Amino acid sequence: METAGKTLLFDPFITPNALAGAISLDRVKADYILISHGHFDHIADAVELAQKTGATVISNFELVSWPGGKGVENAEGAFYFAGDTALTLDLKLIGREFDLSFAVLPIDDNLTMGAKDATLAADFLKCRKVIGVHYDTFPLIKIDHTAAVKTFKSAKLKLFLPPSEVRLICDFSLQLGLSRVVSSL
Repeated sequence: METAGKTLLFDPFITPNALAGAISLDRVKADYILISHGHFDHIADAVELAQKTGATVISNFELVSWPGGKGVENAEGAFYFAGDTALTLDLKLIGREFDLSFAVLPIDDNLTMGAKDATLAADFLKCRKVIGVHYDTFPLIKIDHTAAVKTFKSAKLKLFLPPSEVRLICDFSLQLGLSRVVSSL
């Protein structure tokens, strides 16, 4: 994701991911790497990419100390990044405190929340636009894209499925400068 002239990279899982075989780590750019938690499918390339790019790693204390805060907010806007979290009422606290432009939520329905729970999470967060993540990277978490989009549409929410649709959500001129990291806890 690019915003305010900075490139954000979330949970880098590239080299062990068969679906990302065409991506070379040498071509990946990042100013900030946000890591939601320490599962292999979220940190596989974090250290190498941080070293190659010089990116600042943003995560919880344990992960940042090894080579979390999951939201980014400043005077110009805010978004929330859930990683592969399940639905939790804690999300309501974030929705009360922050005016979110969008949220990045998991939608695989096997290891995390699925599309239906993600619509509830968006409601808790008071957020109408969601970038879906944590799906289709291995067989257990393959989703039906049409069904997921329909679930969001019936809840009067917009679901963006990377990579091509994410550009659309970034084009509405959200300019975040990463001045404050907000935690969900």
